[in-house]
Amino acid sequence: MFLLYWWKRGTAAVDFAQQFKTLGMDGTMLWLPRYPWRACRYAKGAYLCRYGEPVPLLLLLLEGRVSVSLTPPHGRTHIITYCSPGELICGDVEVSLGSTAATADLRADGGPVLCAGIPIAEHRAALLHDGDFLRFALRRVSREMVKDSLYAANNLLFPVEQRLGAYLVNAARNGVFQGNLTRLSELLGVSYRQLSRVMKSFLDRGWLERTAGGWRILQPAPFQSMAALMDEPPK
Repeated sequence: MFLLYWWKRGTAAVDFAQQFKTLGMDGTMLWLPRYPWRACRYAKGAYLCRYGEPVPLLLLLLEGRVSVSLTPPHGRTHIITYCSPGELICGDVEVSLGSTAATADLRADGGPVLCAGIPIAEHRAALLHDGDFLRFALRRVSREMVKDSLYAANNLLFPVEQRLGAYLVNAARNGVFQGNLTRLSELLGVSYRQLSRVMKSFLDRGWLERTAGGWRILQPAPFQSMAALMDEPPK
């Protein structure tokens, strides 16, 4: 049975059963009702875990968006991916391997984040004997391996212009891309200056126009051609 938890006095209880159902998690994560989830709230910009530090919680993202990133010694942050509601975002590898440090930074991106969490130390033994959890974790890790392989291959095989064009057309809503260019440069692993030059070239060719609401795609065909040549990661 799901339990309701308060993050702190004065906040509303979280109905995890309803949250899981709304996000479609109850049909794919059959192990969820067996554990006493508690609400974990993070303010905008707060870290859920830091690279090299222990990961104490198994976390499911319920509301908000989380960025997964690395910041190498030269100091430029590289965003690996973004996590959306309905995903298991950290802790499964730590459950499998035991006491393990985080391999990336997880941060609340763009606004506050709500997660459901359980302490790994308290529930690791049960999770390791839970066939439904282990099957789910295996599928998740397998998808991540394939995604990472495709991401690395695309970065090696395709220039920035093509990767940017493919991203714009896939991320646009109703023909308008509203993303943050600084974040996008971190996601693509290039400098902001380099990204700006490529965006300007798209503007000069008449493929894009800058509007108050973002970047409107005037000619989708060139971007669609770029995207068609690149492998898409599994969902």
